[in-house]
Amino acid sequence: MSRRNAGSTFLGRSGKIFGPFTATELLELRAKGELSAYTWIWEDGSGWKALDPPPPEPVFDEAAAEETVQTAPSPRPEPATAARPEPRPDLRPQPERAPAPSAPRAPRITEITPRPGLAVVCHDFHHLVTGGLQRITDSGCELVSVVDSGPQFNRRSPLMLNILDPATGETMNASARLASVSRVDGKWTYRLQWDACPDIVAASV
Repeated sequence: MSRRNAGSTFLGRSGKIFGPFTATELLELRAKGELSAYTWIWEDGSGWKALDPPPPEPVFDEAAAEETVQTAPSPRPEPATAARPEPRPDLRPQPERAPAPSAPRAPRITEITPRPGLAVVCHDFHHLVTGGLQRITDSGCELVSVVDSGPQFNRRSPLMLNILDPATGETMNASARLASVSRVDGKWTYRLQWDACPDIVAASV
């Protein structure tokens, strides 16, 4: 213990030192009954002193021993905790739950097979591609070019279709958008999208 703490008050228990404590703090510990938790006290550098006085010397007379030996106090019973009542089952009628909404079904795409012989001219007022239609649906089709030249249109560019039915001589213009371009079996194939299938194509089925 250092000299600067020689005049302080310390408490000890189980080989450990606690403190320093002021006189007021010691009085508070004594009033709260917490001082009994310690077994040693150091005051004003006078050395360690036991807080509890030693018990008297044991006697060997049985009658005197009965008066001297104190029985250990019985432990205090723990306060009983009130048991929580079990929740009663809810017997009220429960409202019917609405069934979970099912995932929307993907629209069924019906492929339209045109009559052979339709002639198609596709352009964007700058470039022009001729060919035939295949894989026709209500949302689009494929234009297979008869000219072995590279892609002529940019993706998503607006296009115009001029469709001719040689059997009847009827023609019709339709608007479309370019979705993708690929080369299949050595031919350039333009995947087109439209809002609805042109009547001339549907009537030729």
